[in-house]
Amino acid sequence: PDLVPALLAAGADARAEDDLGLTALHWLAAAGNAFGSPVYPSSAVRAVASALVAHGAALDALATPTGDDERRVSPLTLAIVLGNVDTAVALLE
Repeated sequence: PDLVPALLAAGADARAEDDLGLTALHWLAAAGNAFGSPVYPSSAVRAVASALVAHGAALDALATPTGDDERRVSPLTLAIVLGNVDTAVALLE
């Protein structure tokens, strides 16, 4: 979690998107603690989410993770669908 704030402080764009519109918040929602598997500690997930939001990450950014333009999802929606409770809570704080 220390690397993200350092990158943001060095000028990394918290709103950057990939070709599908996925932002760092989307990737956090997909990777965090999905379905109860502790991929990352809750404190790390919250710290990264907070740092991204503090640096302007869009909570309402819509992406097409499946490539289907009709199924656009926000980071919060993605976290909920994937069962990533820690990221969902962090995004709601």
